[in-house]
Amino acid sequence: MPRESVGRSWYGKTILLNTFFGVFNRRAPLRGIMGASRRLRVLFAAAGIICCVFLIHHLFFAEEYIDMTFHKDPYSWKCEPPTRLLRTADSLTCIGPKPIFFVETSDSRRLTARQACAVESAAYHHPHMRAHVLFTSPEPLDLTDPYMARLVRIPNVRLLRVEVGVLVSGTPLSHWYNKGRWRSSPYRALHMSDAMRLTVMWLFGGIYLDMDVVVLKSLSQLHNTTTTDNGRNVGFALLAFDPAHPLLCAVDSVEEVRVLGAPCGVGVLAKEEAYPVSYKKWEEYFEARPTPDNSLIRDSFIIHVWNKLSSGGKMVVGQNSLYEEAMRYHCPSVYQQVSEFGYA
Repeated sequence: MPRESVGRSWYGKTILLNTFFGVFNRRAPLRGIMGASRRLRVLFAAAGIICCVFLIHHLFFAEEYIDMTFHKDPYSWKCEPPTRLLRTADSLTCIGPKPIFFVETSDSRRLTARQACAVESAAYHHPHMRAHVLFTSPEPLDLTDPYMARLVRIPNVRLLRVEVGVLVSGTPLSHWYNKGRWRSSPYRALHMSDAMRLTVMWLFGGIYLDMDVVVLKSLSQLHNTTTTDNGRNVGFALLAFDPAHPLLCAVDSVEEVRVLGAPCGVGVLAKEEAYPVSYKKWEEYFEARPTPDNSLIRDSFIIHVWNKLSSGGKMVVGQNSLYEEAMRYHCPSVYQQVSEFGYA
């Protein structure tokens, strides 16, 4: 009797217990036992199929959730706080006044630790503004990634997949985009990044930030402002402009900003306010220090860690580097995740 055992005597009669189904009966015929066995196998098979379907759905379809109210009522519901992932061209209508923008143009479905820190630090210092990350990824965003998972829990962060052609339509860059020469360029991602940052500033205004920065204080008081990393050239790691500002299409040098921008009230942040460490000394951000020391970046709005140069380097947790201290205090959630990995 492989599936049954003898139970207690009840009024002097032996009762057999079906141990799998908990059914008390007198000696069940062999055919009943075999039937129960078949039913059990069917139940186990069904449970296995359900588990497999759930796993496949989680891995391949649930990576990017779309709040279905977006589709049911595209006017009243799509921009409500629960809707953090929108992937249609209409998502651009959710961008409110004085937004903060980041762009991810490598077609990646996720962000690195440093990119996630940039986004969190902007959201952290601007609780009443929204930080929008615009992805060009043709695939669903990977919300199983630990850094992406942390960002979607921040109330004023929005992750938006956008169609670049729709974004630039009707702007001064639409002709450039439609010619399509950028498609064969070895610097396609860089060209697209430049185009998207200028386009969102032209359309919406607000603040644009590169994804290799850390925001150290509020930027909300900046108005029609750009930066310089050497006192001569205009830097584009930080832009703060009104929509359709003519200077966005006009200048390359600081001198041009001072001449052309003076009547418009355009300013240029001092090098120390946005680039306290020059690109020639980028290693200083990652050097180990005996004790934490933020004096070098104390007066800065942002730090820019020159990811093109520093991507091969590492911020090692516990070494008190400038970048670690910036992460610790200005993107605490991302830093907590970085601490589990040990580096960024």
